[in-house]
Amino acid sequence: MTEQALRETYLRPFQMLVEDYDAVGLMSSYNRIGAVWAGGSEALLTGILRDEWGFDGAVITDYCDHHSYMNGDQALRAGGSLWMAGFTGGEMAYETGSNSYMQALRRATKETLYMYLHVRVTNQAYADSIGDTSVVRHNFTTSVFGWRHLVALIDIVAVLLFALAVRGVVIDVKLRKAAKAEKKN
Repeated sequence: MTEQALRETYLRPFQMLVEDYDAVGLMSSYNRIGAVWAGGSEALLTGILRDEWGFDGAVITDYCDHHSYMNGDQALRAGGSLWMAGFTGGEMAYETGSNSYMQALRRATKETLYMYLHVRVTNQAYADSIGDTSVVRHNFTTSVFGWRHLVALIDIVAVLLFALAVRGVVIDVKLRKAAKAEKKN
């Protein structure tokens, strides 16, 4: 496929979503563009999507159950934000102890939180503009533990789980480094 065909035929709908409709979440795909799968293509996710089109949101991978060529670390380094790992394990493709790795994790976290908060605010603003907030705010009443408390609790648990996952990755990286250093000695 030529770059012209890629841009005019395949990327144009995504460009319209980003530039004309302010999309804040996109999903990459299984397929390859040249020798690199779409979710791990820095040229696609960073060069075109973020640098050319100004996309600030999150890029989530398609369900990645083909670890032979789909790698979460590669997706993170290429500009991806969320990795949908499958049931089989995979190895990190690159080193994970450098400052650049931590910067990529911070960037991905920022993009994911931006997407989440932007969608919440947009949905609330739309509901307010049409005068029907029932889609974002439930009207049933409870005596002790209300619906809003439950949603706040779910939000807090989700943030804590995300933080624990990031902490787990960092600990795993440190343990792998220590094991490699021990093997060398």
